Amino acid sequence: MMVSEVKHIIRNGWNDKEVVESYINNTTIGLFEEPGYRRAWLSVLAGTVQRVTRLKVLDVGCGPGTIAMLWSELNHTVCGLDFSRQMLEAAGKIIKQKKAGVSLIEGDAEFLPFDNESFDVVSGRLVLFTLQHPGHAVREWRRVLKPGGVMVIIGEEALASAPGRIVRWWERLASFSESNRYGKYSWQPPAECDAAINHLPLRADRQEIIRVLMEAAGIDNITSIDMAEIIAERQGLSDSVPCLKDYKWLKPYILVGWK
Repeated sequence: MMVSEVKHIIRNGWNDKEVVESYINNTTIGLFEEPGYRRAWLSVLAGTVQRVTRLKVLDVGCGPGTIAMLWSELNHTVCGLDFSRQMLEAAGKIIKQKKAGVSLIEGDAEFLPFDNESFDVVSGRLVLFTLQHPGHAVREWRRVLKPGGVMVIIGEEALASAPGRIVRWWERLASFSESNRYGKYSWQPPAECDAAINHLPLRADRQEIIRVLMEAAGIDNITSIDMAEIIAERQGLSDSVPCLKDYKWLKPYILVGWK
């Protein structure tokens, strides 16, 4: 399968209306709307930059704007980038409804349409392991960071003790929809998307691999943020949100580094 063909299939997957509905129902108007969970994410994200000034933030692979809107809520100037037009249209409606200060742009996470040193912060959640060239993407993200800027990479990795079914579920579905079982929507990747996933170099989210990519791109002083607050909130919701019972086998992480 050619490089351009893989990217085309994945882009089409993210432009599928059912995929978009599934993702939004699970995240932006689902789990991230739980008050305690949202507060935990706001607290953790605020700690990644440790600055009180208003920053210019780029959220790469923003999807429906979940993380971008959190940055905005922290009083930063935010731009969300995604290569799915369908997702951006959905994000625009949510952002307008919530009156969030987020601008949106269609673009490729591996080839950013911005000048050098344009942003104070570049973030991405569950993005790199969905790309064909994650190392190049991290170099691009660093390119658009200002000197002293912060890279914030957010992910989820399966625990070593996770059952095989959980590992297979996460590797197969995380690239597209986080396997929404939060609400009424349900989506499974078609065969061509499964085939495309097999051509992605990372296949799954691994914190140690992402750290190596950041180091290779020239990101310094990389640290792992304490996620205990988020984990505790997720555990507290597991009885009322059935899909979170499987998330006990996943460990969220945030890696932060500086240019």
